[in-house]
Amino acid sequence: MNRKFENERLKRLSKLNDIKNLKRNFIPWRVSIKLCSIYVVLSIVCMLATDKLILFITNTNTQFLRLQLVKGLIYIILTGALLYILMYKQFVTNKRWAYKLLESYEQLEETYGELENTYKELEVTEEELKLQYEEVRKREEDIKKSQQSYHLAVEGSNDGLWEMDFCDNSLYYHRTKELLGYSEEDLTDKIETFTALIHPEDYKLYEETFKDYLHGKSPYYINEFRMKTKYGNYKWIMSRGKAIFSEDGKPLRMAGSHSDISSRKYSEELIYKMAYYDGLTGLPNRSYFNRSLQEAIYFCRKNNEKMALLFLDLDNFKLINDSQGHNEGDEVLKAAGEMINGIFTVKDRVFRIGGDEFVILLPSIENEEEPVFWAEKIIQAFKDPIVLENHQHYLCASIGIAIYPGHGDNGNTLLKNADAAMYRAKEMGKNQYYIYSKEINEMVMEKAEMEHSLRRALNNKEFFLMYQPQLDLETGRMVGVEALLRWRKSDGTIVPPLKFIPLAEETGLIRQIGLWVLEEACVQNKLWQEKSCEPFKVAVNISAREFEETDFINKVHEILIKTGLDPQYLELEVTEGTLVKRMDYTTEILNKLKSMGISISLDDFGTGYSSMNYLKDFPIDTLKIDKSFIDNLETDSKEQLLTKMVIKLARDMNLTVIAEGVESFSQKDFLIHQGCHRAQGYYFSKPLPVEDIENMIVKSN
Repeated sequence: MNRKFENERLKRLSKLNDIKNLKRNFIPWRVSIKLCSIYVVLSIVCMLATDKLILFITNTNTQFLRLQLVKGLIYIILTGALLYILMYKQFVTNKRWAYKLLESYEQLEETYGELENTYKELEVTEEELKLQYEEVRKREEDIKKSQQSYHLAVEGSNDGLWEMDFCDNSLYYHRTKELLGYSEEDLTDKIETFTALIHPEDYKLYEETFKDYLHGKSPYYINEFRMKTKYGNYKWIMSRGKAIFSEDGKPLRMAGSHSDISSRKYSEELIYKMAYYDGLTGLPNRSYFNRSLQEAIYFCRKNNEKMALLFLDLDNFKLINDSQGHNEGDEVLKAAGEMINGIFTVKDRVFRIGGDEFVILLPSIENEEEPVFWAEKIIQAFKDPIVLENHQHYLCASIGIAIYPGHGDNGNTLLKNADAAMYRAKEMGKNQYYIYSKEINEMVMEKAEMEHSLRRALNNKEFFLMYQPQLDLETGRMVGVEALLRWRKSDGTIVPPLKFIPLAEETGLIRQIGLWVLEEACVQNKLWQEKSCEPFKVAVNISAREFEETDFINKVHEILIKTGLDPQYLELEVTEGTLVKRMDYTTEILNKLKSMGISISLDDFGTGYSSMNYLKDFPIDTLKIDKSFIDNLETDSKEQLLTKMVIKLARDMNLTVIAEGVESFSQKDFLIHQGCHRAQGYYFSKPLPVEDIENMIVKSN
């Protein structure tokens, strides 16, 4: 374009130069004389030529010549003058126009210069416009790409879009209908159509949240609610949006998105159930109970009302777990939980807080008879057996009751006192309820003090062993001893075993105490042997807690190595309850003990499960008849028959039989006649200290 413009400019300059040369070289009068001279000459030539014609016409030559000459001269002069005048005027006019033309060209040249500048500016503007055009084109492409990406994102996502027009009350959907299973024709584009799908329970919160945003109470709109699908079920929807407001603050339009969050809500609900509900029974768990208890106490404190806790424990449930396995026990727990929960019509009143322990929360009671009413109703419900696959399980419950605020003004105290009342109900015979009292608190304090003293007793070496002789009924000789634990406190007070051993079992201290008893008994038996006494067995009771320890075998082995006692002189006594807890595990442990050379004695036979399979399946050496059978031998024929059968069974199975608690000659005589091998009891000797046992050994020898 620049080259074309330059060529045009050169052409105009050439013409302008031609005009300037014309102005410089053109002189009007000279040109006029030149032209007139030419004209005169031509005219004379013409006149001379015409003279001959005139001469031909006239008669007198002289006249003719004169007239013609004058005529010709006048004609020529007049014609030349006229021609001069005309030409002069014409040339003057031309010259004037030439000047004007020159001025015009000069003006044009100036104008062209301005135009050239303007063109250059336009050129710059053109370049800017080109750049702007490229930018606009690029923006259009970006917008087009953004629109494509937007459409792809919308089509590819699970979210629906919506736009609400407050002016005409219309609502535009994009994919929201599809999320709910509707077609475009199924729903009208009205706000009322949309809100009618919201779950009735969620509508109030939806409306409040929506209004709060429109009234400026919240910076953004976000809401979660259930919406009815075309198929009648509900989906959880998360709704987000932003609105455009007029100058006076009225909403004009609003747009946002709808997301299906049903999966997330299901996961949240699942996590909530895992956190706050028991996986086995489906009842609320301890975490839920703690929260509910705090809320109930807050409500009662605020409104000056009372509330109650019922702490429930299933009596003898442990027997089902131990004898029939944990799977059966779990099913019984589920059935028991359903039965207790079914008594109450209000949701989340019954909580399982662990094991076979349940808590019933009565958040608002009118009087103290109300928790008693519910406790009696629960106990009555347990009179019917729990039936599982044709198996009937008879259970009963011990219930402790604590009432707010009299029995505690906080959750921990209230629960602790209800628990203490439950244990009191068990102590009173089970299958009953007991209301907390201060006397129970004193018992709990005594128990806590006993536990503290028990822990201190090990470090202070307050425990010692007594030994009760076991005699051969045929020869009367001592053939073994049973090591019995005793506790003498630092002030000299002797604590009865029945008072501290159950507590040691409950707290787990029996593990440490039991290992001490085992080592001490082995050490003492080895000392007796080193004193040249005839070797005999020392029997040591093993608790269920000790037996369940994973390193129990190793501990026994270490003690035997440490003390140097030959394993054949150690007899471990286990109860039926210990044997049936984990039968495969129990069999394995007993076989390992037997392989080490240790004897196994089944203690308290007849007081537990009394299954003959135990005698067949477990590697038992000795059967101990419980004292409860021996006590009534003199008066109860049934006891005599049972004892007789047990002795015969044991002898037939090549088991050694020991009778415990023999206190009279008649009892001894009956046992001898039935073929019982050994016996121990106060008739022969009470538990003795080491020195007395040594004296007895000397006499026996």
